[in-house]
Amino acid sequence: MGKRSNQIEEQKSQDKEEIIYKLDHSENEHNHDLNESIPNSFTLTIVKELDSIKGKLKTLTDSQDYINEKFGTSFTYVQIQHQVNKLILENFGCPDNDAVLLIAEFEKDKINNSGNYKVMYGPKKELRRVIYVSDRMYKYTKKFLDIVIVDATYKRNRFNMPLINVIGINNYGRSILLAFGLMDDEKQDSYNWFFENLKNLWKAEPKFFISDECQEIITGKLFQKILRVLRY
Repeated sequence: MGKRSNQIEEQKSQDKEEIIYKLDHSENEHNHDLNESIPNSFTLTIVKELDSIKGKLKTLTDSQDYINEKFGTSFTYVQIQHQVNKLILENFGCPDNDAVLLIAEFEKDKINNSGNYKVMYGPKKELRRVIYVSDRMYKYTKKFLDIVIVDATYKRNRFNMPLINVIGINNYGRSILLAFGLMDDEKQDSYNWFFENLKNLWKAEPKFFISDECQEIITGKLFQKILRVLRY
């Protein structure tokens, strides 16, 4: 009985191997609409246009809308982001190298020109936060620290990090740079780090801060300390 069963299984296996499928006919029709008028490949013209506008528009979403409207495409946000990152890498090289060069320039300025900076690295030695005050900026703080304006430019730089600008007003009513820094995010802990180091580099605190309604700044330790003093 067992031998007979094995013979049957072998015959089935041979039958399967001998099966040959042939195409009888085909219908050259689609059961869905073809949208051939919306290409989704980056032509040389589109890449050049994207290269010319990167950094000029506020967000990648703006770049996406601009490219899709101009060329009649339907690129997704991820596609635009990937292409912009490729262009940045082609134009400027690896950002990690620039981070090393940036800190090297700050160190050189500290040795040669009395500038100063503080830097914080991540667990993989990646740049997370840095704040810089040149000798001229430091001298400005001795005269023009009455009103200080703090604002962040959102990720429109080489490192794709928020750039924190600290601005003062001189006796001619003109804006002067008192410090600047880069941070990997705009959380309260980052701003606390930034302002604590700013105070240490300046060796002073401003009388008044002007900022937007960023809660991470307003509720930070240094701001709260100043606000408590101003209430009395």
